[in-house]
Amino acid sequence: MKTFILSLTLIIAASCSFAQPNAAIDFTITTTDGVERNLFNTLDGGSTIMLDFFFTTCYYCIEYAPVIDEVYLEHGAGNWNFDIWGIDDGDN
Repeated sequence: MKTFILSLTLIIAASCSFAQPNAAIDFTITTTDGVERNLFNTLDGGSTIMLDFFFTTCYYCIEYAPVIDEVYLEHGAGNWNFDIWGIDDGDN
């Protein structure tokens, strides 16, 4: 498990070294509770956002959901400056 998280971190770090400045685009999502969240406003507030793209019939999405949940809990469960935005890419 630690190897997986370390590998994922290294892949993300390597991809960031090739990223262009200001490559992210701003977007707003609406949570299942009806709360709107804007990416740039959240980042400007000092938070770190991890985007988790999934869909409910994806085998790997289901298999790694406990890993994502563990990362969420280890980083304060939304109470610190780290949050995970789960975006369902296959359902409405």
